[in-house]
Amino acid sequence: MADNTAINGKDKGDDRFRIIQWLFMWVACPLVPVKGSRLYDMYCVLLVACSYLTQVFVVMGILKNLHDVSYIMEAVRPLLSMCSVIWMHFFISFKKQGVRELLSILKNFTWSDVADTNTKAGWISRIQIIAYRANITLIVSHVSYWILRILTNNSTLFFNTWIPFGQKSNLSYVFILIIQLVTNWFCSLAFCGTLSLYSVMVIACCIQLEKIQTALLDMKQREEEPESVMKDRLAQCVRHHQKVLRFMSVLEDTFYLVILGPFIFVAVGLCFAAFTVMTMGKYSEVYQALLIILVLLAELQIFCWFGNELTEQSGLVREAAWKSDWAGSPVSHQRSINVLMTVSEEFTLTAGKIFPVSRRTMLKVLNETYSYFLFLLSFVKKSSEDM
Repeated sequence: MADNTAINGKDKGDDRFRIIQWLFMWVACPLVPVKGSRLYDMYCVLLVACSYLTQVFVVMGILKNLHDVSYIMEAVRPLLSMCSVIWMHFFISFKKQGVRELLSILKNFTWSDVADTNTKAGWISRIQIIAYRANITLIVSHVSYWILRILTNNSTLFFNTWIPFGQKSNLSYVFILIIQLVTNWFCSLAFCGTLSLYSVMVIACCIQLEKIQTALLDMKQREEEPESVMKDRLAQCVRHHQKVLRFMSVLEDTFYLVILGPFIFVAVGLCFAAFTVMTMGKYSEVYQALLIILVLLAELQIFCWFGNELTEQSGLVREAAWKSDWAGSPVSHQRSINVLMTVSEEFTLTAGKIFPVSRRTMLKVLNETYSYFLFLLSFVKKSSEDM
């Protein structure tokens, strides 16, 4: 049976990415075709509907309690985190065909040492294991925060929200609690799934760029070897490089909108969370704020670090071509190397085609967060003095 045929109602796909495929299947965004199932379709509709309704209810709660700063602060923190995750999920779903194209291109690449976690190729399986465990950790953290909130705030909900049908109705609380439980499940899956998918795609691309660098540095004409053999090796290297360039182009087109949202929400979310920790509110609020800070920093670090790694590896291809043994080679070979160096410019992933995804950008975001934090502190201090 072929690898891509449907098995038990689901496309088997590539086993190297089975955990990522599992995460996206349960977050209502299957990366491989799934045979029609009414039960699964109902699950997907319920999951997405609950997640969007939760945001609407939280915003309505904020609008109804604009006079209560404590309520607003406690509601805005999870709202910003949810907005970041739902943004990523929405645009991954919108660009799902691009993700499938990336997976299809990866099947045509050669791999080695994927089982060895000490190599860069081994990180493909290691990242998926980390994502799976991180998903479980996030769910446990949400439940523990809920328990702490019940003990300290006398509230049975995960976070502040508008309650329909009247606040005294037990049915309303059960309805909202179920929606928030489903939303927490959705956010954990979407967060871990999107970041692991992005990381694996970038690492897979870096592996291929390293293979091209190695091939160029090892390219030299051996004694008694026909010139055509060296020419064939260079042609194979150029074809490989063209495939990688195509992969990077699809990667940018697929993720540039996905990455934009987190950069918008991370700075503001970190600001509000840091303010809560510095002002030392209730224990449950500080716990929630620390959890949000950890999640948002991880999100920012993963996007920027892997994006920076891809930029560096793409630039090293030109350096490898320059260092290859082209001196004294046939003129046709030298011309081919020159063309390869011309097209081997540094590739940079962008957030919304606006700014590069790099470590330098991460530092700028953190600096902006610090500026917002100081402004918020001064604003609250001035407001308390005027009262």
